[in-house]
Amino acid sequence: MMGEEDDTASLSRLLDDAASREFSINGLHDDLASLSCGYASLDAHSGSHSEGRSGAHSRSDMGSSGESQEKSRTGSGRWSWQRSSPGSRRTSKSSIKSSDNLEEDVLDADDEDEKPPPALPPSLPPCDTCEDRSSTSSSCFTGTSSSVLSCTTCAAESDNRPEADPKSGDHPTEDAGHPVPAPSEHDQEQEQAPRIICKTPDPPDSKLIILSNGNTTPHRLSSTPEEVWSPGGEPPVPLVTSTPAPQGNNSNASTVEPKYVAPHHYVSSMRVASMRGAADMGGALVARVATFLRTQYKNLISSPLQLPWCPGFKMIVSEFETSLIQVPLAAHLKVPPGLLTVPSILQPLQLSFTESSMGDRPKRVLVEGDPGYGKSTLALKLAYDWATDPTGSYLSTYSLVFVLTLRDFRGGSVFSHLCKEVLPRHILSKEAMNTLWNHMKKIEDKVLFLLVGYDELIEEESGDMNELIDGQMFSNATVVLTSRPGSSKPLPPSMHRRLLIAGLAPDQTHRFISRYFDTINKPGSGNEVLSLISASKEKYGDLITCPIMCLALGVLYEDLGGKLPSRLTDMYMSLIKHMIRKNLIKRGEPMCYDVLPDRYNKLLSDFGKLALEALKQNTPYFTAQDLKTKCQHGGEIVELGILLRMQSMSKLSKKDFYTPAHKSFLEFLAAFYLSGLIHDTSLLQTEIDSIAEKMDITHPILRQNSGLMILRYLVGLLGRNAHIVFNIVSQMGVPQRILFLLLKESGMYQMNVLEERATNMYQKLVVEVCKHVSGREHVVIQTNSAELEDWGRLLYSPDCMLEGVDVLLDFDGSSRDRHESFFTSMSFNESVKSVKLTCVVGGDFGESEVTRLVSYVRAVLTKRRLESFEIQVTSLEEATAEILSPVVDMICDTLPDLAQALNKLVVALELDAEQVVQLCQVLQNAPHVQVLHLPHLACGLDGLKAVAQIVENSPLVSLNLAGSLSSGTPVDERSTGTGASTPSPTREDAPAPLSFWSFTDAQGNTRSVFNSLPRSFYQSLPGRGRLHSLSAEKRNSDTTLLQKTSFPPPACNPIVHANGFHEIFAAFRNPASRVCHLNISKCTMGAEDLVCLGETVRFTKCLSSLRMEGLSRMAEIIPVLIALQENTTLQLLDLTSPHILLGDAALQVTLNALAKNKSLRFLVLNGWTIQVESERSLKELIRFLNATELQHLDLSNCRVIVTVHDGALARLSRQDDVIAALQESVPPLHNNTLAFLNLDHFEVTLNSKVVLRGPQLLFMLRHFPKLVDVSLASSLGADIIDDSTTHRLFSLLPGSFPFLRRLTLGGWVFSLDNCEKVMRAGGKQLRGSQLREVILTGVEVRESSGTPGMEHTLLQALTTNLHHLSILSLAGLKLTANQAAMFGKTIRDKLATTTLELETRGLGYTTVKALRQAVTEGGRYEFDFLGGPLGIYKLSKIDRREKLIGKWACISTLDRLSEL
Repeated sequence: MMGEEDDTASLSRLLDDAASREFSINGLHDDLASLSCGYASLDAHSGSHSEGRSGAHSRSDMGSSGESQEKSRTGSGRWSWQRSSPGSRRTSKSSIKSSDNLEEDVLDADDEDEKPPPALPPSLPPCDTCEDRSSTSSSCFTGTSSSVLSCTTCAAESDNRPEADPKSGDHPTEDAGHPVPAPSEHDQEQEQAPRIICKTPDPPDSKLIILSNGNTTPHRLSSTPEEVWSPGGEPPVPLVTSTPAPQGNNSNASTVEPKYVAPHHYVSSMRVASMRGAADMGGALVARVATFLRTQYKNLISSPLQLPWCPGFKMIVSEFETSLIQVPLAAHLKVPPGLLTVPSILQPLQLSFTESSMGDRPKRVLVEGDPGYGKSTLALKLAYDWATDPTGSYLSTYSLVFVLTLRDFRGGSVFSHLCKEVLPRHILSKEAMNTLWNHMKKIEDKVLFLLVGYDELIEEESGDMNELIDGQMFSNATVVLTSRPGSSKPLPPSMHRRLLIAGLAPDQTHRFISRYFDTINKPGSGNEVLSLISASKEKYGDLITCPIMCLALGVLYEDLGGKLPSRLTDMYMSLIKHMIRKNLIKRGEPMCYDVLPDRYNKLLSDFGKLALEALKQNTPYFTAQDLKTKCQHGGEIVELGILLRMQSMSKLSKKDFYTPAHKSFLEFLAAFYLSGLIHDTSLLQTEIDSIAEKMDITHPILRQNSGLMILRYLVGLLGRNAHIVFNIVSQMGVPQRILFLLLKESGMYQMNVLEERATNMYQKLVVEVCKHVSGREHVVIQTNSAELEDWGRLLYSPDCMLEGVDVLLDFDGSSRDRHESFFTSMSFNESVKSVKLTCVVGGDFGESEVTRLVSYVRAVLTKRRLESFEIQVTSLEEATAEILSPVVDMICDTLPDLAQALNKLVVALELDAEQVVQLCQVLQNAPHVQVLHLPHLACGLDGLKAVAQIVENSPLVSLNLAGSLSSGTPVDERSTGTGASTPSPTREDAPAPLSFWSFTDAQGNTRSVFNSLPRSFYQSLPGRGRLHSLSAEKRNSDTTLLQKTSFPPPACNPIVHANGFHEIFAAFRNPASRVCHLNISKCTMGAEDLVCLGETVRFTKCLSSLRMEGLSRMAEIIPVLIALQENTTLQLLDLTSPHILLGDAALQVTLNALAKNKSLRFLVLNGWTIQVESERSLKELIRFLNATELQHLDLSNCRVIVTVHDGALARLSRQDDVIAALQESVPPLHNNTLAFLNLDHFEVTLNSKVVLRGPQLLFMLRHFPKLVDVSLASSLGADIIDDSTTHRLFSLLPGSFPFLRRLTLGGWVFSLDNCEKVMRAGGKQLRGSQLREVILTGVEVRESSGTPGMEHTLLQALTTNLHHLSILSLAGLKLTANQAAMFGKTIRDKLATTTLELETRGLGYTTVKALRQAVTEGGRYEFDFLGGPLGIYKLSKIDRREKLIGKWACISTLDRLSEL
């Protein structure tokens, strides 16, 4: 009984003491919790209910005479008073918990799962307001310093109540029949004492009172609503703020209730709630925490951002505004278009784009944005809006809003982080935090977490933060994450919405800039700045979306006297100078306006190196330790305003982080550091290589491409020395538009290129760009591309080196000015010698478009040094010849006088007869035009006659009529009769078709040559889709027929053949004709035309080149082949066609005819298919090779199908030694004239079992000693070369091909048992070879066990043993960086030559970089990039002896001069 009386007395004293003075929440709760240690309370969340205990325990009431009352209520979830075990009894003094141990308890929060939560004291009965809901009294809403409620039920409803007026009264009133409870005698005595409201701080000599929990507090414990004392010496902050009202609030919620000063007997809501139980206490804690958070957000956010370089303007977060774009969470998803505002972040999800139906509010939202665009400010803006407008805000449904900076999260749990970093000790103790945490789980939908810096969260220290983000914890709460785009952290899978901060919208930009100029009393300047920015959208379009950069442009506008810089580099340099000048003025030091002090050059360079590393790691923020240790005087960067201190919501974290005002400051300063490496090219290339490796410099969006922006600022800082950067960047295969962007930023366009000084300064730069843009080859320029102006500027430069330009015209009305500017630059250019204009016209091609085309043609034809002009118009409509007549007129008017240097004219306009006649008449007066191309003519007899006249009378050298039409009789395989009744299309009295080329057989019968040809002459392979195999009987009959037939020479019959082609072919037979090149590829010619052509080939004295590509049947070639036997001038014959199919008979006729010709030097039979079944065909081939004078034979893509019926070859299989079998069974092939042989993708199939390709074919050519260039490319993996074949191949090259200079081995696959051993042995056999060029396109080398990646062994064998090797092509090789490094080391140590060119097209830049580093290590070789589409590098060995000899020569000369 003594123990019970002691506890009762202690509780009575505590309650009396609390009634007489105002306790702090921490002290009161700790005392109540400590006193309750002698009792075990029922807690719905603790799991420590004591209903099962036997025996009823009672306590004596404080005002009674010791009467016991049983207060047990089992099963109701309320409270019960029971005596605890004797071992748990402690005195009130010893049970008081000091707040000094709070931190220690928070650290042990993870162990709470093993310990039951602390018992709470019993709750008190509800107040009068709670018992009768009809009352409008606000007796529970008090005006005490703690701003809490007198009972838990009222505290839970505090969100529905507005702030009370402290001036409305001091006491609760009797209202609606609810009398105020009469105070006790003790209370009446206390009421008679005067109440003083203190509004001034305590005097300095205020005494401290030691509380029962061990804390100290000033003598004055109560304060007014205007001020609240906070521990730690912090300034008083208001705590009187209402919480947001939940949904479904009653009508009395909007009533303003009066505040009054609490009487001495006032019982706080925390105390009441603690006595009622944990469930009711949670609502009071929510109200208490919400009040504290609102106060913190108001005080923390209300401080404006003031930049050191613009002290007159303050950026207030309450005025922060931005726009956002919704980004799909997956590629296949769609999102609503348009910009979103800040309140739209948490708006309900739209279920359909076509309807206005809305779904639930998103629970997890990701907001991404670049540094400087306000990610953290956006989170604080949301918290500020919640704090300042709790009832009418778009966030009014949230009772609690937590702002957490994730970079301060160092593991553990979110609970412990809230205890340590967010809520201080004087707000909640650990026990109260447990209760709040459990209550938050009940009201999850009213809790909002704003997590700042998801990309800064350390994965190893994430604790259970990922559970909160993924929705495993507080699944119904709302979580908003902010992060940088492109972060290495994966996108959380539980996101419901993904947003991207787009920055300021146009109207927001206007308001922001106007507000700045209004602040500095220049309201009219805002519109002027906006007009300058809109005129330079390409430079400033992205910057004006950032508020800080808008402010920077405004500052520069004032600083530069109403102007803005013309380049981004100049803008940032001017801004840096302005910052430094402001800083020096603040210090009282002078500064020259245009020159940076040396110490600031050093400071910016050091920080630029640090910034470059941060951008590479994608972590654009710095700690104070980084600035102190890695950058000398790094604190001045913060003083300049380049870096801003990052906002943190943590209370205990003392580590400062700094972020750039805008990411572009880091990019510019990184370029500033790199510009200082211009004298160390190797180090500069290493840094740029690192940028290209870690940052994508080809990204199309500049705002997201830090690597490209660094290079852009770098070339701007280097100016005329930027050609070094171009040489490095071009090796990386960047698009042309990036090269133009860098060229523009380098400043070349701002100089007058006609001045000699500008020419000298930027000559290397322009030459470098031209070299890498086109490789001095034909370039394609599209007039609708964004780079058209850049092409025009490049062409206008006198240092331009472009020689051929192909312009693709697009007649867009909006781009007319750009087109005219481009062609004006073209007319002034002197380097371009070949121009091609190409366009496609449709139904909307009218007079205005024709007029524009005419002006463009004139601009090109009148340019100086133009040697070749080509115009090609493809019409989607019919009858466009009349529409294009003005173009033909312009060409005819310009040719004689204004295009004196023009040598080649190509007009592909589908000309009619009148236009062809007009053009040919002009060409007779233009002797400088020697090459004429008139493709796709369908002009009839008159037009072709005009062409024939210029063939006879003009100094024309080459004529191209490819694709033109004729009206002759087609050679059809069905026309085999001699008496066909089809009339001739040219004359009514003409003989039957195909009977004009006839001969008399042995029986005296007159027969047509075409009708007498075997059927195989009419076979074709459309698209190489089928193969035809003749029967043995038919094959023998065709061969016998050809042996007995002597074809007469082709002779044209003018009576039958009187069309336009007859006139042209007849002109070639004229001795006065000078045309030596004729191209009639893909022309539609009849049998009469072919016979006439054959006669021309027989008698021409000038024709040296004839191209007939695209023929469909062998019969169409027969007239020319027969005529070749008498021709003495033709040197080139091109019969390329994928449709030609030859049997034995046709092959023998072809070989026989070619063998009799002695003038032919170049023969192209690309794409033919040959079927061989007769041994006679092989004999004819051997005879042809022995007799021919050919030097160049092209058999690429040909297929030879050989059928052998008996012998060793008939039994040959793939497992046999094919090379040995061929050497034994096939007679050797000899030729002493062929120098160039192209056998790319040439195949020989034996009995459909064995296929001979590149490697095997080389052994068939072992008796071709004069070969200089052999190409044996094959399909990748078609043949596997083993060890024995490799040995024979390498040993064959030096002995059998003594003059071989170039060898192509494309697509070969070596599969060797020991690659290094076999290649080393084979390489030694190559030492006697004269090879100078080796092409290894797509070659693979691997171990026979299956290990790939051994190509470097072949490269090592070639480079160490070929002493004449000058060009080595690595195009298409699958070299890794390690293989390239090993190959480069071999070159450095064992290269057999002094110079070597490497073609690296198709190799990754990482491979090339590893190769370059290995070669240049030690300084023995130079590795220069020559540019071009092939990616050519030149390796040159540095001869140290020459350097030493030169040095000695200088020394000896100085010695002699000194002696004199």
